[in-house]
Amino acid sequence: MKRDFFKFDMLNNTIVGSAENIRKAGDPSTPQYKALCDMKEKQPTFTIAVRQITRKKDKETWDGLTIRAMRTFVEGQKDEAALAEFNALCAEAAYPIIKSWFISNYKNTYKKTENKKAMTKATIRVITHKDNIVSLSADKVEAEKTQKGA
Repeated sequence: MKRDFFKFDMLNNTIVGSAENIRKAGDPSTPQYKALCDMKEKQPTFTIAVRQITRKKDKETWDGLTIRAMRTFVEGQKDEAALAEFNALCAEAAYPIIKSWFISNYKNTYKKTENKKAMTKATIRVITHKDNIVSLSADKVEAEKTQKGA
């Protein structure tokens, strides 16, 4: 199986590869070393360059959008049909499909601030001295902290 670790960039007279492959090419026992030597043999005047990844600055991301956060948001919408559809999707689909469904249905109403609120209300797992896991909501933990402090 031949794998392309590096590519020729004829416009810039460079051999381009990822930073990881260039690092691995420093070890003579790796396939990256052999591939780079073969390419340098073909084009000895070319320099080696790290491939630059271009990212869109205006790309919309959904950091922190977990299934738990989606479930909390859908439950907060008080729409039984949507909740049933979400639960059915969770039972049989993978995360990318669930995320796609969620964004197509709630893109305009879901905001990152909503995600932060959902994560605050999410349950916190506390391990007791007997290794039993007790589930407490965040507001109960805050209430217990204020009671202990008073």
